[in-house]
Amino acid sequence: MVVISNLAGSRVANSLREKFVAWWHGYDMDGLEEGLLGPISAPATGEREIAQPSGKGEWTVERVGAVQTVFGAGADSPLAFARVAELIKPLGMNEQMSVLEIGSGLGVGLRVVAQEAGAWIDGIEYNPSLVEESNRLISGDGLQKKAVPTSQHIDSELIRKRRRDVVISRDALHQFPERDDLLQSILAVIKPSGQFLYTDFMVDFDARQDAVQDWCEMHPALPTLRSLDQARQELIDLGFDVRVARDETAEYIAHVLAALKEFAGGLKNKPVGVEMRDWVIWEVEYWARTVAALESGGLRHCRIHAVSPIEEEL
Repeated sequence: MVVISNLAGSRVANSLREKFVAWWHGYDMDGLEEGLLGPISAPATGEREIAQPSGKGEWTVERVGAVQTVFGAGADSPLAFARVAELIKPLGMNEQMSVLEIGSGLGVGLRVVAQEAGAWIDGIEYNPSLVEESNRLISGDGLQKKAVPTSQHIDSELIRKRRRDVVISRDALHQFPERDDLLQSILAVIKPSGQFLYTDFMVDFDARQDAVQDWCEMHPALPTLRSLDQARQELIDLGFDVRVARDETAEYIAHVLAALKEFAGGLKNKPVGVEMRDWVIWEVEYWARTVAALESGGLRHCRIHAVSPIEEEL
């Protein structure tokens, strides 16, 4: 089998379609395009014209559909549900605890925490398409009383009305430009000796940044990246006791490739319809660049687990 990650990082495959084709071994370009993605044709008269990807990764309704096409119903990232279940294990959450998620996406974290830990959780998510879809998914699971996505700011009265036992975030902090303010707000909303656990993309400034720049170009706004040492230190400076600060890049790459391999394996029996073809191609391109940036050494995927100060006054 072709090594996916090496092909993803190749400069030879210049077009989105060529990079998409390169993920599957054993299919020629024409066979994949016609047999798996479905025929290329214009919408029939009266059908809604499908918006095309801009290349900047905005969470449109179409991208919300594409990411679930690639990673499964309700999932906003590779092996999303399994990764969240593993992530929250050290937190010891129970039905008496209240939790806040920063950047809750499609509500994977909300659903797993509410269903498996029984804790009360709300999630901050500023994209309307993601909030709408996560509400639909949460309601479908009957969890709407315990899991609530909201577009409220973290400093709003709704969020600040009670302190939280736990704050979590899944690969989202790099999307917030005012990072220092956000961390101050997290400190203010978390209880003394509360837990703050997050995963995120980080950067190794000593490595080449070409592939990282290619990855950054897929985002609506320039990601706010820290090194692992910087991420650890910024929490220490706020008084947090950092228990874990770990580079988990190798495991994350394996998760991405496993999820994409599973998607590829199902294409013969479940082809991608023409209306989603370009969006799925864009989504695969995004993850191709993610893997290339991670394998280059410039981009890292890390986990940090910290405990807030016992004293409220620092």
